[in-house]
Amino acid sequence: MNIGYLLQIVNERIGDIEALKYIDRNWGQLDLETSAVKFPCAISDIEAVDYSDLLNREQVADIEFTVTIAVQNFYNTSQKAPSKAKGYDIFDIIGEVNDLLQGYATPEFATFSRRRLQKVDAEKNYSVYTLTYHTLTRSRTDINKVPAPAVKLNINPSNS
Repeated sequence: MNIGYLLQIVNERIGDIEALKYIDRNWGQLDLETSAVKFPCAISDIEAVDYSDLLNREQVADIEFTVTIAVQNFYNTSQKAPSKAKGYDIFDIIGEVNDLLQGYATPEFATFSRRRLQKVDAEKNYSVYTLTYHTLTRSRTDINKVPAPAVKLNINPSNS
């Protein structure tokens, strides 16, 4: 199983959220001097994959993936500000993303389970939060692509 396929599924799943202007795999867009995204945005990535062996060249992949959401900070959220509600839009987007991902499963991947929401410190004029999810998949090595291990047999009995 190509683990990158998971990110395609995630990005397709959240692709209908109207508020999002940019959805992609995270390749460092928010770390650039000038961000390479349109805001609000959602970028996904694989954070970690732990493998455990089963039988016959099969493994279980225990996957942690993230969806990072960023919005520009143009609205004052002070209690006295006239348009303070717009300053909280990121939380509406976070809710929409989670509504689409939490509990979702495919034939290839087990049910997505949200594990964490974390604020990311950004030195620029935008707010960033990262949602972390967990899922599982099975991975099987094609026996035709991997040569069988060589077995050396000793046919001379030892004298005991």
